[in-house]
Amino acid sequence: MKRTMTRALGCGVLAAMAALAASTALAKSVTVKGEFAIEGGDEAAARKAALKDAFRKAVEQVAGIKVQSTTVASEWAIVKDEIIARTEGMVTSHKVISEGAKDGVYEITIQADVAEKPVGEAIEQLIGLKKSSKIAFLVAEKMAGKTDFSVSTAERGMTENLLINLFQERGFPVVDLSGLAGLDLSAGTRKGEISAADAEKIAQKANAQYVIMGKVEGRDAGPVMGTDFHSYQMNLTMQMFATSNHAVVATATEGGAVQSLSPVFNAAGLQLYKTRVIEKVANKLIERIAKRWTEEEQTGAKRVQLIVENVPNFKAVDSIVKALKKLKGVSEATRQSLVKKVATIDVDVESSTDTLAAQLSSTKLGGYKIEVTEVVEGRIVVTVGK
Repeated sequence: MKRTMTRALGCGVLAAMAALAASTALAKSVTVKGEFAIEGGDEAAARKAALKDAFRKAVEQVAGIKVQSTTVASEWAIVKDEIIARTEGMVTSHKVISEGAKDGVYEITIQADVAEKPVGEAIEQLIGLKKSSKIAFLVAEKMAGKTDFSVSTAERGMTENLLINLFQERGFPVVDLSGLAGLDLSAGTRKGEISAADAEKIAQKANAQYVIMGKVEGRDAGPVMGTDFHSYQMNLTMQMFATSNHAVVATATEGGAVQSLSPVFNAAGLQLYKTRVIEKVANKLIERIAKRWTEEEQTGAKRVQLIVENVPNFKAVDSIVKALKKLKGVSEATRQSLVKKVATIDVDVESSTDTLAAQLSSTKLGGYKIEVTEVVEGRIVVTVGK
């Protein structure tokens, strides 16, 4: 998966960034100093690199002000490196205030005018990318005193509920599995072992492109300093699974002690659990998800899972894969499986799922007519015929 994710990181962020992107293309003037080591006595090369460093710092400063002014400074750490890498077209003009070599380093101080609109648009793109993708949660939970993990789609567990709330606050579109019937999960879930196959079942049932799954186990560590309160050690492990290519996008593990009269936490216990464990895991996941999505976005390609139904034989799949590789905008196509006349093919594209679906609808692959029957983000289902 080369281009899959920086989805949505906050409703408030998106609203603020949308307003920012719509603002006029005003420039903000900042003063910054760029530096670069002089290598092999080449001052000209060092000056060029120092000037580039100054441009990056100017954009970083303006972008940082914009993000932090919307009271979402936590998101700045996530997009900072990607934003300052996109300096082209953002610095509209500059004036050199001072420059020169000092102790083997070339220093240049400039006054730079940074166009605010492109900065805002870059922030909005990185934070709001693929915000239409849906995420489902499933957490196996075992509290102190219990022998088995409980996993239910009939109602949310405590951990699942806290995680979902945090992700929704950050703008992720979450699919509510409450009351979702007909899920035949594996027996391993009672041991806290939620498999990729379980995630696939959930994703298909809920029409989700990602499943965040994991387990939490609470252990009674004994009374706290002779009081009636007990210290419960909570250990939470989560991972995000992409259904389009069966890849693990991000993982996070956290443990923390929660003081409570009972493993069924009251309001105070829940707050401790949230701040000491849940928020830390959520922040780690969101940061890693954003980083992974941004890296994939910058490669200029994304992976689409193509499900081909009614395939007569292996030879036909081979022909379809070869034909896919010749389509405009397709960089790679790889057969993953062929089971009961249904083939799964991973297709790396430089455009979008919709663009690939449109191409498939208007062409033949390997001599076979293609009928597109389902299109969701990262996944296309087609039926072949002569």
